[in-house]
Amino acid sequence: MSKIIISGHGQYSIGLLNAFHMIFGETTDIVAVPFLKGEGIPQLQAKIATAVDDFKTEEPILIMVDIFGGTPYNAATQWIYDKPEMDVISGTNLPLLLEAATHLNENDIQQLVSDLLTAVPETVVAFSEKMQAIKTQNDEEEDDLL
Repeated sequence: MSKIIISGHGQYSIGLLNAFHMIFGETTDIVAVPFLKGEGIPQLQAKIATAVDDFKTEEPILIMVDIFGGTPYNAATQWIYDKPEMDVISGTNLPLLLEAATHLNENDIQQLVSDLLTAVPETVVAFSEKMQAIKTQNDEEEDDLL
């Protein structure tokens, strides 16, 4: 079973994990590793290493971070560089984390990442576009009735 480490600037990862628990319930397969003010890459890498060790597993581990190119992303990518059973994705949001949780029994890290990247467009939705699609569908249904 795959494991997930969430990291981001400030308390982002902790807040995201708390929101996740409200919706999905508690799980020990997902942990938060915050990047706090005053810390650098070495400190964050040490915290990531501790989280990995705490999982006590050889299963794939996905690190989900907030911003591409930010310190959590850089720390994670440098740390996992030679670990093929791990990967990092950026742009993490609550819908994407929920999607990832439904794929935790995926044992192929590349398949897990592929599944999540496919789901990304569905995690951001504009109300106006959804309403326009509903209006268009309703108009077409009315035309079919005539």
